Formats: sequence, structure tokens, C-alpha cells
Amino acid sequence: MAYNDESIKLVFDTEPTNENTLKKLSKQLKTTVKVIPFVGAGMSVPFGFPEWGKFLLLMAKSRNMEKETEELIRIGKYEEAAELLYNEMKHRAFNDELTRYFGDDNIANNELKGAVTYIPRLASSTVVTTNFDHVLENVFEQAGCSFKHAVWDANKRDLIIAALHQDQRVLFKLHGDVDNHSDRILTLTEYQKAYGNQRIDLKRPIPKLLGDLLTNRPLLFLGCSLNQDRTVAMLRQVTKDRKELIHYAITEKPNDNNEFIKKRRHLSEHSISPIWYPESRHELIPDILAYLLEKDDVIKNTISEKKHISKTAPNIEERQKTNIFPHNRVGKSGNNLWKYRFFALLLFSLTILLFSIGRTPTPKIINTPINPAAPTIHLENPLSDYQSTYEFTVGKKTEISATAEDAGSGVGAMAIYINGNRVLRSDNSHIFYSFYPEKGIEYDIVINAVDRLDRSTSRSFVINPIKTEKTPSGN
Repeated sequence: MAYNDESIKLVFDTEPTNENTLKKLSKQLKTTVKVIPFVGAGMSVPFGFPEWGKFLLLMAKSRNMEKETEELIRIGKYEEAAELLYNEMKHRAFNDELTRYFGDDNIANNELKGAVTYIPRLASSTVVTTNFDHVLENVFEQAGCSFKHAVWDANKRDLIIAALHQDQRVLFKLHGDVDNHSDRILTLTEYQKAYGNQRIDLKRPIPKLLGDLLTNRPLLFLGCSLNQDRTVAMLRQVTKDRKELIHYAITEKPNDNNEFIKKRRHLSEHSISPIWYPESRHELIPDILAYLLEKDDVIKNTISEKKHISKTAPNIEERQKTNIFPHNRVGKSGNNLWKYRFFALLLFSLTILLFSIGRTPTPKIINTPINPAAPTIHLENPLSDYQSTYEFTVGKKTEISATAEDAGSGVGAMAIYINGNRVLRSDNSHIFYSFYPEKGIEYDIVINAVDRLDRSTSRSFVINPIKTEKTPSGN
């Protein structure tokens, strides 16, 4: 799993933002939730599987339809190209070609190695792919952590969401499986049926499930072109009103500067922080993944190891050390601590003068129901650290919902910690998180809110602990 130092140096030199993005992603991988790998065709190419454009051209060549197919692909109309070929070839011949190009023969004839073998260490639960092949199933089995389910029916949303919150390994094959043609999504007609005609219909099963995944955990796109397709359009629609969301991608940097600027803007519009590597240097991806895993010792956590969950609430010093707000930390020396307190007091006094006396400069949490049907933790106007004990049913969705009231200058950010690990950050005055408690585990929850201007004005609220000794009905 060692990485090549020269390869990482080349990645750092490719784009100045890479080093900082790698640090952020590495930090995310240290959390219990990690990321959801979103795996595209590029991860299967080393095993002899063609990318979509090449696959369509191979079929077009055998039907003397190369010219019209190539033109559709050139302008990004892959769905239309697939529809054209399907109408010409008809059901049986089209599906036979899918099986020939994406069946298991290529896996049997190739050693499982390369970037895709790092994916089992990146995910704690759900993995999403648009690929029809069985590369991921075989890689996870080889790593000793086979998927509990492989699902290509978005109507099984409850199973996937439950797996996400209970850290069960589930593979969601977004557009189907090579062995199941009835649920496949490849042609224009099939895409419109799954996503809607002109605009994505968020009420349909696939967009609804994708929306859950996109807003629940960070995604890491691997082997994806991230051009204008349905998945990217879905991401843009979801993130339009959720600017705090951050997703990641390991992607190639175009040599043409104008193309690079265009691609960088495109990714930013979709809340994706890219890690760039030089154009066509796909062999660098394994080194990037190895660096991420080794950087923060994530690699030491074996696949079969159960994550450790502390049963003791973190004390205030520990919470300060892990605070998401960089200016709210314990000083390194007595003098620094004295200076910190002096300037904090001065800033506090100025805040009082600038704003009305009737308002408090410390953000306070107010009750904000989200889903009354589910057990929900609320904090109601606490003036100091608020502690209480709640008991919920194992496996029943539990929602943490809090809103920080405007403290005069506005709320800068909020965060939720569970057992010392930050699970969510919000850059506005509201935060919401849901999870499914496991039996016999106590959950220490910390909700933190900070003033927008005075970062030293921050308060943590503790719910300590949530006990989960009950068992679900029927068990």
C-alpha cells in the first residue's frame, strides 16, 4: 500500500490547491462515516472493460453506424447514441453485446490490482457505481469484506439507507447489472423513465435515493468524467440550496488552460473539490489513494475491525482541541492563553457596545422540529452546557435537529460530533443529521455553534448519552 514519493510530488506540482484538498479529504477519511465512493467506468478500464463511448463505437462499427454514433458522442449525447443503436439492433442483439463486453470473462483473465483495490478501505458502508460489470463485487470479496447486498433497484431505498446508517456494506448499482437487463439504464428512453424528461423528477426512486446519499455523506468520485450527465445534473440540483455540502473527485487536469478553467468552474458549481493529476496520467490514482490512506493512519484500521465507540463524553478540553473552529483552541502556553483571553474579552466588550444590550453575543440553540414522526433530539434555549439522557429503539431512525439563534452578528457555523468524531458541519444557522442507533451503544453527542464575527464566541451543547438497550419490535 506504499505510495511513490515522486508521484505525490508530481500531484502537488500539478495544481497548488491539491495539497490542501488532500488534507481535507484525509481528515474526512479519519471520521467514522468516511466517504461514499462513487465509481465510474474508468475504474474498470484496466480490466479490459471499455468506457461507454468506446463501447458504443464498437457496436456501431459492427452495424456500419460509426459516423452518426461518433457525432452524437462528440456532442455528449451518449443516451441518444445508445438509443439509436438499440433501435437498430433490437433487444436480443443489444443485450448480447452488453454481456459480451461487460461479462465476467475479463475479470477471470485479469489480476485484481490497481486503484480499485483501495476502495474497500475508503468506505464504511455504501458504495455507488454506474458500472454494469462485477469488478467491485470481486474486489470487496478479495479484501475479505463482501457486500451484504448488491442492489440495482432504487425502490429498495430503505435497505440502502439503513445500511448507510448501520455501516453495512451495500453496493448500489445505479444503472443496473450486466446480468439483469430489465432494470438496466443506458438508452435515452430508459434514462427518461428513471430520471424524468426535461428536468430531474426528485420524486422518482433513483433521484430520491441519490438525493439522500448526496446530502448525507461526502462522495468521492473515482473513474468518473463528471461531464453533463444525469448524475451530475442531479448533484447540481441538490446542492443548489445546500451550499455547505462538499464532495470530492480525483480527476485529470486538461492540458488546455481554457478547458481547465471551464472544468474547474463546472466542478465548483456542483460542490466538488477536485484533486487534479496531469492529463492521461491515470496511473497516478493508486498513489493518490495510498497517500490518502497512509497519511493519517487510516490504513491501520483493518477491514474486519469494529470501530471503537467511546462511552465517556469528551471533556471540555478535548472538545476544544477537536473544535471545527480554528480560533477556539486551548493555548499552547500560559502567556498565549492569557493573551487569548484578553483579546476574547476585548472583542466580547466591543460586541456588547455594537449591538443592543438585549441580545446575547453567544449563539443559542432553539427547538426546530424536522420530522415529528421520528425520535428527534432538540435543544431549547440553553444558557449553559445542556445535558440530558434519551432512550430510543435500536434501528429506529433518530434525528438531531438544531437551529442557532442570531446572536447579533449572525451564526458563523454549526457542527455535530458523535463520540468525539465530527459527523457533519453546516456553514449556516441550522444543522440536521440522522442515524440509526445500534444495540448496547451509548452515543455522546455534541452540538457546536459559533458567532460569525467573533470566532471565540462558541458554545458546545452536550447530550450525554443516548442509550440504546431496547430491541426493535419483532426481534
